[in-house]
Amino acid sequence: MTLLRVKSDAFRGVTIDPKTIPTEMGQFSREIDGALREWRGAGVRGVWMSLPCRTHGHLLPEALRRGFVVHHAQAEYIMLTHWLQDEPNKLPMHGSCYVGVGGMVINDRDEILMVREKYLISDMWKFPGGLMNPGEDIVSAAKREVFEETGIPTEFVSVVGFRHMPKTPLYRFGSGDIYFVVKLRPLHTSITIENSEISEAKWMTVNEYLEHPRSPEMMRKFVQSALLNKGASPDIFTTQDKKYIQHLYLVSQFEPNHTQIPLPKAKL
Repeated sequence: MTLLRVKSDAFRGVTIDPKTIPTEMGQFSREIDGALREWRGAGVRGVWMSLPCRTHGHLLPEALRRGFVVHHAQAEYIMLTHWLQDEPNKLPMHGSCYVGVGGMVINDRDEILMVREKYLISDMWKFPGGLMNPGEDIVSAAKREVFEETGIPTEFVSVVGFRHMPKTPLYRFGSGDIYFVVKLRPLHTSITIENSEISEAKWMTVNEYLEHPRSPEMMRKFVQSALLNKGASPDIFTTQDKKYIQHLYLVSQFEPNHTQIPLPKAKL
């Protein structure tokens, strides 16, 4: 009987406790061989095994020789899986999409905060923004990026929308990309540029931006949408089992008596 401790899941899979994985190569091989025979006999469908890089990384070749495949890797560990059934592999793939945010900051004069990035090939004007950090929510990420790049603190107004770019070989490691645009209100308007990433930042009127030759079509569409729609606000709640906090973004319409910013007559 194997000494490896595992946690079973609802899909007839098991996850090996990393603390019970031997570090010595011979012992590891014997334990894995015995465990695989035992799990196949018990009808286990899939196996998850996380190898801590510093203490168990040298075991990777042995695991691969026994049919494990790399699922994903982080600086601290390598996650492996092994599908034990003859039917098609039903184990979920690793996440294949980057998530970024842009902060659409509009002040009381109906001006939009725009930046130019230092290392982009194009000199386009865009919203301050970037990739979300692990564990970060959409709104917090947008506010952080705006402050880091321009020194302007903001408060949340709404989520304008998002752009999804499906998986493509031309993007980072063949991954897809989701880009959320968050409408924000500045707490002051004095710009302090973050010089390592941003070459220029300034306030532009709506018309100026929509008619600017270096404003990307995607950004212009987001601006026009923000002028026409109220956007979405988060409804934050906890799942019934209390395990997860969820942010639900629902789009709502303007009230009939709501005063909107006049929509500029600019071509897209």
